[in-house]
Amino acid sequence: MLHLDDPGLDATTARGLRDYQCEVDNAGSYPKQVAVGKCLFKQYNRQTDRVFKVVRKGRLRDVTRRRNAPVRRPRAGAPALINPRDEDPLGFFDLEITETFVFLPRLDLSGIDEQRAHYTIDTLKLNRDVLLAARREAYGAYRARLFEYRQRRDDGASVTALRILSHAIMTSAHPTVWREMQRQRSLVDELRDLFSDVPEALSW
Repeated sequence: MLHLDDPGLDATTARGLRDYQCEVDNAGSYPKQVAVGKCLFKQYNRQTDRVFKVVRKGRLRDVTRRRNAPVRRPRAGAPALINPRDEDPLGFFDLEITETFVFLPRLDLSGIDEQRAHYTIDTLKLNRDVLLAARREAYGAYRARLFEYRQRRDDGASVTALRILSHAIMTSAHPTVWREMQRQRSLVDELRDLFSDVPEALSW
């Protein structure tokens, strides 16, 4: 996971959300608001609804209520899931890039942040087998492209040819793997040597 810029909401979407919220707020007591909110969510949460198409990508909060539990207003607090639009996931996770390619909570996290890291990993299933295999493949591909870049540069390739190679790295799949290769280069012998030979790659 990498940090994503938050583009904010356009005026039409923000106005639509306010209108939907007014329908809920005008329902009466909080339990009634919850009931109306559920009905409206089913009604509006469709591919054809422009507002929901936009906000479906927004922040998620853990407001799970157990079956048959009393309907009470949730307490305010930090979102349970780490939101890459306004938080840097690499401030919460380390990606192991020498053997397992699993995401792990950083060792220096506070109690709440550690819980959020574990919750995000578990909820999004960030360490399922298919992703581990994809990250391992991505590591090999990034390493091979960096080797190729170094070889072509040392052989006198043109600026344009080198720009094409660097662009291929910056637009490849699983960019978190590349970021972690940069960040952990001093811990992995082959990466330390590669980035020492190609220091310009640290800015890609």
